[in-house]
Amino acid sequence: MQGEAGGALFGSEEELMSELTALSAEHAPRRFTLCAVAPGWADAAVVCWGLAFEDGVVAYLPAADEHSGRSCVLQLTSPGRVRGVFPRTADTRLVWIDP
Repeated sequence: MQGEAGGALFGSEEELMSELTALSAEHAPRRFTLCAVAPGWADAAVVCWGLAFEDGVVAYLPAADEHSGRSCVLQLTSPGRVRGVFPRTADTRLVWIDP
């Protein structure tokens, strides 16, 4: 990227990094989790970590343990769609980490 007359747009590394930091914050996805709650609220666990972008969602479902299979990554249209991976009877809560 160049400024006027073909020169550098930023005068220093600090200016460049400051602009990149602001740009990244402005366009950052919102983070969320999906938590599973045990009957009677006896226990709870994070079962999904997600990033919500303007045009879709990326959700990471970690393996529960070394015996439960593999983790997976899903691309979905909305955070609420992650709930569809779990049985309808499951008590799940969508928790927004970033407002």
